Amino acid sequence: MKVSIILVNFNGTKHTVACVASIRAHAPSFPYEVIVVDNGSSDAEKESLKRQLPDCTVVQNDKNIGFGGANNIGAARAKGELLFFLNNDTIVTSDVVTPLAEAMDRSPGMGLVGPALCNVDGTFQVSFGRFPSLVKEWQTRSFGNRFNRLDPGNVGVVEESVREWITGAAMLVRKKCFDQLGGFDESYFMYFEDVDLCYRARRLGFEIGYLADFSIIHLGGTSYVSGDSGIRREYRRSQLRFYDKFQSLPERFMLRVYLLLKAFAMLFTDARTSAAIAGLVFRFHGSTKA
Repeated sequence: MKVSIILVNFNGTKHTVACVASIRAHAPSFPYEVIVVDNGSSDAEKESLKRQLPDCTVVQNDKNIGFGGANNIGAARAKGELLFFLNNDTIVTSDVVTPLAEAMDRSPGMGLVGPALCNVDGTFQVSFGRFPSLVKEWQTRSFGNRFNRLDPGNVGVVEESVREWITGAAMLVRKKCFDQLGGFDESYFMYFEDVDLCYRARRLGFEIGYLADFSIIHLGGTSYVSGDSGIRREYRRSQLRFYDKFQSLPERFMLRVYLLLKAFAMLFTDARTSAAIAGLVFRFHGSTKA
């Protein structure tokens, strides 16, 4: 088996079925399998998923264990030498798997590679960035604002240094690389697990590729901006987790000062989220070891 395509579903059967249909319509030119990991959806959603995807391997978790954990379960069941992690709220509009796999074949040192993400209207959606620091995160957001109205292929001209990580929404990983890294860090429930994986891969000497000429549609690219307070809290928890693992003490301190100022600013508009973020600041979120 060449490629195992892995999707995580949580009460999103409609999106998942549409995504799988788009994969079938633009199938790669070699043997592949589709693995769907249901992350503790309702009983009705689970039954609907099994009924509508009889030709997929469907793994059902009793509870939602997070994005990274569910993908690790899918990877453990995979038979392919390459793992294509794909968000269930994506639509494949062309055969992107074949060129990604060919890029892997051409570069034995490449551990991960991804396509561009685009919005429904075809414009660029942030698909990569620099490893987080307070300055670099601001640069990544500024970069996204600058290029979000361009065709994704035109963004490929940016310097390699801007592409230190690629998004886990569409990420092809060499299974040997994934196993050597121990998979996704499951202490991230959502957000930053892809950045963490890329960071650890680079530290081990793996190359990370990006094919700007090939893209997929990602429907959920604004989930943080439009998300509820729970999503915002989870984003900040994962952000702190990454900094506590990899960043220097001054960077970790400055992030906490910034988050305290953010929490204070929202005190009178969203007191619950403000208190939750402030509480996160005064906790350590993980070992500083990789």
